[in-house]
Amino acid sequence: MPTYDVVLKKVEPQTVISIRDTLPNFGAQQTLWIELANYLISRKAKAAGPSITIYHDPEYREQDVDLETATPVNTPLPESGRVKGRELLGIDLAAALIHKGGYDNIGQTYSALVSWIEANGYRITGANREVYLLCTANVYEDPTVFGEFVTENPEEFLTEIQFPVEEV
Repeated sequence: MPTYDVVLKKVEPQTVISIRDTLPNFGAQQTLWIELANYLISRKAKAAGPSITIYHDPEYREQDVDLETATPVNTPLPESGRVKGRELLGIDLAAALIHKGGYDNIGQTYSALVSWIEANGYRITGANREVYLLCTANVYEDPTVFGEFVTENPEEFLTEIQFPVEEV
């Protein structure tokens, strides 16, 4: 089993464009990413930072998942259909760790992080986030909208998982 280095950190607020929806499962979020990428392409805009998925369900779910796909932008962009611009709130204290590689075993990383949170006297206080420091963009018409945050090699994927926490 891999070893994990959990860090406690402050996450700064950021301006994002996003789409929030309840989807049948986690895999269905690809449709939201395509919609978001096409919006960026139509505005000739590029990501100002790594893209993020925010999981709004208070507990883990396999089906009917309430999630939001978001991409940081340098300046607010006009809303269009389901694409909304907003200020993504910061997190005063987040327990975070990096998952390396593809997503088939990301559940182990989540388990390690949740176990660490519980074992170290913290409790989760809100929606968790996945920050895609390096991920695929092969489903998009123009992967350059996501800049240096893309790779086609799943072994190179870097995903930071963040949970807002407070001491118990």
